[in-house]
Amino acid sequence: MIEGFISDYFIFVPEFDALLDINNISEINRIIENKHKYELEVEKNIEDKRIDLFIWQGVLVRKISQAKNMVMNTIMHETYNKFYQRIKSCRNLKELQHLENEIFSVYSDFVIYYSEVTDNYTLNRILKHIHMNIESYISLQDISEDLNLSKPYISLVFKKHMGLTVMDYIMNLKINRAKTFLTTTTQSIMEISQILGFHDSSHFGKTFKKITGVTAREYRKR
Repeated sequence: MIEGFISDYFIFVPEFDALLDINNISEINRIIENKHKYELEVEKNIEDKRIDLFIWQGVLVRKISQAKNMVMNTIMHETYNKFYQRIKSCRNLKELQHLENEIFSVYSDFVIYYSEVTDNYTLNRILKHIHMNIESYISLQDISEDLNLSKPYISLVFKKHMGLTVMDYIMNLKINRAKTFLTTTTQSIMEISQILGFHDSSHFGKTFKKITGVTAREYRKR
């Protein structure tokens, strides 16, 4: 028994739950390795260990199922059923510990895959929203509300895959659109700034020069 729990203590530890959320494989493996040493020292009951693994499967499946990817969830269910039968067939503590390592390794792979799939899907939604609304005022708050995603998650996914912030991307896109207006239309700089959703022509002018190195008027003359 560890820390007063008959079953695996780490099932109830918030810190371990956080490690699963961020998929910190190295730290999870370190904890499992130490846990296995302790179990061997105290000669942990085989049936208690078996129950622990059943519980862990439930915890891991619940986390991964949040991805709501029907195809991959079907594969995950097949994996769960196979592990369930293998847990039942293990004959000693060593076999159960070896299986525990395999379970965490396989489910960690699921988490990594799901996070990439989810990120790509989310990124595509964000980009589509930006491009469809580029000729209007766009804020991170607007994107968050329209797509029902948190601002920190949007920022994290976008920076991770695009290499720049959401607002930097939007401003660059707006200025590229402004270049087209400046060279193909006779609309005034004020009109262009209004079309592209800037607060005023002054804000537009400062942004344009910051990104291009020249003023909008100079760019049009060129």
